[in-house]
Amino acid sequence: MKQRIFLLSLSALLLLSLCACQETEPKEETNEPQETTSAETGWTQVEEPLNLTDYAAGEDRKIIPEDWSLPAGTVRDFTRIEVKGDLLLYGDYQETVMPYGFTVSRYADGTLTPVYTFDEGDVMTYQQFFSPDGSKLGFLWASVLPAKQENWKVRLVDTTTWQEEDIALPPREGAPTFLAVMWVDDNTLKLGSGGEDADGNMVPMVWTYSLTA
Repeated sequence: MKQRIFLLSLSALLLLSLCACQETEPKEETNEPQETTSAETGWTQVEEPLNLTDYAAGEDRKIIPEDWSLPAGTVRDFTRIEVKGDLLLYGDYQETVMPYGFTVSRYADGTLTPVYTFDEGDVMTYQQFFSPDGSKLGFLWASVLPAKQENWKVRLVDTTTWQEEDIALPPREGAPTFLAVMWVDDNTLKLGSGGEDADGNMVPMVWTYSLTA
């Protein structure tokens, strides 16, 4: 467990360095559309810098409202949380993953009522879980590590019905060394990925996915 978590953390540091280098390189001017859609997965590759800081949940999402009185032990030193309206997502983490999944509960008058539980695999902590309007959850998870391409999926959850759907990731050369997902708007996801190409060069790639397509 500790070894795989260390590898994920190291990958994150490597990708941060990669992003910083890429943003300083001039991009070739072109009038052609820089998008490629995968018919198999529905993801559209976009030509843009991979700025990893955009994928982190804002600090305002991690603050427990002052008028909430949570049951003792809900939030500990290593509990990843995210708040949206009266919903609280929480789960214990180790470095960059929640190895035991997480729970979403609805808060009211000092009581948490569980409405959704994910316990099928490891969940990346470095991501935005709730869509801007709170109507959906989106998160990266894997049932098997290390991070082979076929092991990772994006789970979508409707927070009104709690129905679930898994989306396969877009194909890329070699196994990804780091993945991050964020909400662009209420119906669009963005996926950032770092990995090696056929020549062994580290290459960042970015895709978008429309839920209304």
